[in-house]
Amino acid sequence: MSVFDPRLRITTDRLVLRPFQSDDAERVRAVVEAGHRFLPPGAPGHVAAVAHWLSTGAHELQRSGQGVHLAMIDAEQRVVGAISLFRTQWGAGITEVGYGVHPLHRGRGFATEAVRGLSAWVFATTELRRIELRANLDNGPSLRVAEKAGYTYEGVLRGAELEEDGPHDLVVFGLLRGAVGASHVFPHEELVTPRLLLRRFTPDDVPDLTATAADELTQLRTGLPRDYTEGHGRAYALLISEQHRLSGGGITWAVVERRRDASWPASTSRAPSGDTARPRWGT
Repeated sequence: MSVFDPRLRITTDRLVLRPFQSDDAERVRAVVEAGHRFLPPGAPGHVAAVAHWLSTGAHELQRSGQGVHLAMIDAEQRVVGAISLFRTQWGAGITEVGYGVHPLHRGRGFATEAVRGLSAWVFATTELRRIELRANLDNGPSLRVAEKAGYTYEGVLRGAELEEDGPHDLVVFGLLRGAVGASHVFPHEELVTPRLLLRRFTPDDVPDLTATAADELTQLRTGLPRDYTEGHGRAYALLISEQHRLSGGGITWAVVERRRDASWPASTSRAPSGDTARPRWGT
């Protein structure tokens, strides 16, 4: 095998993964008109190009043998996302997976379900032995998709992703044929007590974290830098703590006092669903 089957169809619990087709024109036009960004690279930026893309552009990757673009179709026949295999090296037995979910359908676990389904199909129907998934280190939802889909954290490529706001560190995950997901990674759950919530850090926590770390008593009892700045706090809260968790070294929570209102959950723990990520595609 040196190309993916252009007729492939993968059915999961809630989705059908299949190549884009001309019948998707109305749905794709609506996506393009709304300016939603979750379709694969090369997707049209104007409605006038939709028909040509569906007939030609969406299938060029498959015809080249390097991968395949698939639509995520839900039970109501809506295009709720897209998922692709790309950078396929048939001789080496390696491919990479990327995906995007429609903004109105995020937070429902569709990305995780699609990645699991496509990964299982790859190992069941091809001789490929390894699938890679890459995500920005500061893109928590994409990291959780990789973990929940059974992928193993393998390391960080520093400054490997160049975006409009500058370079970002890129986390590499891998899934091998017959392998079971790593068990040494701490799950990212939120913990609730009668008075406190233990949760992951957010950008809003950086000023408080910086003030605490810059306190003289805190610095006296720790090895924190004496010139601790918001840059240090942001790096720790949004990057370093997450890298530490992914590598199995430990886990850190922000501890906040619970508000006394009805919006708080009654359960003792809950885990984020992990589908609010911005699209992760190869270039």
